[in-house]
Amino acid sequence: MAEAHTPLEGAPAIFREILKAKEFREDKVSNCVELVYEISQDFIDQYGNIHGSLLALLSIIAAESIARMQIFSDEYLVAVSHTINFITQPDTLGDLEFKACIIGKGERVLHVQTAITCHGKEIANALTMFIVEQSA
Repeated sequence: MAEAHTPLEGAPAIFREILKAKEFREDKVSNCVELVYEISQDFIDQYGNIHGSLLALLSIIAAESIARMQIFSDEYLVAVSHTINFITQPDTLGDLEFKACIIGKGERVLHVQTAITCHGKEIANALTMFIVEQSA
């Protein structure tokens, strides 16, 4: 399977600097990863909310983290679909937890479901589909 990696390995350099995961946990039994991000006031919009684009970015990073663990070193992932459902804003600002799990795996297709919570309350969820390609 894939070699060890960091959750933001595939992200642009600027994101790797400012979006370091506070915690990274892998659950091989349920085929999931959990990433925890400390969200500061710098990530809050003018209305006091967490911007949806931040949730979308971090959810696809979480999905890629578990998907990368399913591929071999001579393969790479292409995200072909990412759908996010925004449920609510957290009542109070706190750490964001992203739990991404493989829910379907074919010969070349991976489906990952990600739950996004804050203080134990689900605030969004996402579904990401990757195609596994062979390196040239």
